[in-house]
Parts: sequence; C-alpha cells; structure tokens
Amino acid sequence: MMELMHFPQKWRHWIQECLSSARVSVLVNGSPCEEFQMQKGIRQGDPMSPYLFIIVAEGLNWLLKNAELLGSFSGLKMGINGLVVTHLQFADDTLIFCQPNLAELVSIKNVLRRFEHISGLKINYQKSVMSGVGMEATEMQPLADALNCQIQMLPIKYLGLPLGANPKLKSTWKPVVDKIKFRLSSWKRRQLSFGGRIVLIKAVLLSLPLYYMSIFKMPEGVIKSIDSIQSRFL
Repeated sequence: MMELMHFPQKWRHWIQECLSSARVSVLVNGSPCEEFQMQKGIRQGDPMSPYLFIIVAEGLNWLLKNAELLGSFSGLKMGINGLVVTHLQFADDTLIFCQPNLAELVSIKNVLRRFEHISGLKINYQKSVMSGVGMEATEMQPLADALNCQIQMLPIKYLGLPLGANPKLKSTWKPVVDKIKFRLSSWKRRQLSFGGRIVLIKAVLLSLPLYYMSIFKMPEGVIKSIDSIQSRFL
C-alpha cells in the first residue's frame, strides 16, 4: 500500500522495522510474563497506529475514486450543482453509494477485492449492510446476494444518528428521550437537594440531545415532553 502511494524506500523500511521488532508481554495476575515477538500489529499505544490506519483508509479512498473516474460506478448526484458522492469515510466506517444495478455492485466488489489484495485486510461482509432509498427488500435481495451481505431498511444507525429517519417524527427522538428518562431514574434514588437537581439538569441532562440537534431540528412535541420530564424530576 505504501509503495503504491510512493512512500520512499527508506521510510517503508523504518515502518517495517517498527513492525518486526515489536515485543510485548501479558499481565498474568498483575505480573508481566516473558516477552514474546508480535506477529502482526504494533505495540499498544504506539502513536504510529492511527497514522498507518489513515494510510490504509486513504488507499481505499483512492481505489474508489479511480473506479468512479473509469466509469465503473457512478455514485449519487447531490443538490442543484450535481455534486457526485461515491463514498463517505469516518474512522473505520465507510458508506459507498451506487445505482441499484448488478453491474455497479460487481464493480464495487472488484474494488474491495483489490483493496484486500493490496492491504492484506479482509472485508467482513457479514457485518456489512445494504440499504436502498425508495426500494423494497424484495428488490434489494438479488443485489445483496451478489455482495453476500445483509439488508437493512432505512432508517439505519450511522455514527449514532438515525440515517434516513424523519426528524419531525417523535419516534426518531425516542432514543434521546429514553436516555433522559434512564438518567433521571438513577438520580431519583439519590438524596438530592433542589439546587443539586437543577445543576444536574443544566450540566448533564440538557447536553444529551445536543448531538441529535446538531443535525436535526427538534420538534415542538419532543421539547414539551423533555420539559415535562424535567419538571417532574424537580
């Protein structure tokens, strides 16, 4: 992977030395055992680890971009300017967008196989899901079989948010409301003063919906429900 990305030979040699010279020991009943040579990976906590991960992720990004330029798959056009989005990457999560036809899926699978060959990693298709916009499960089944992955209907949870959900519905905000109720149920068992309860609400409780609210606008009905829950707690 690093050779294809034109990293110098000397730099690649240094990385290889770090990987091949790593030795670790395991704590048994609190005492370290004899050190042994690692076969894969680097020492726990080594700052090199996230950088190597970024290099590998960038390799997949390059392969997908190249496939799109060659016309292997087209991605999705977004907005009035027709911005083409083929994939999104965040940490170890990757979303790939394509048209609902077998030819594009075969092209994507070929890209993933090439990535496996170059990086030495394996795609876990059993943990991968396919979701279709405006499609029924019966329409997606032949496509999912081609990738040997599961079907999951929208909305799906991505980065902690319900992707494809309607933010105007109360059901979309149910996880937030349930989390608030759970926090309050644990606090009710404690002997808290009125001032202590106010501090907890302002410092902890009001921060729970912020992540959802960074993307979605909270409906009036959900605001009233949360206010009612807080009032009963006070």
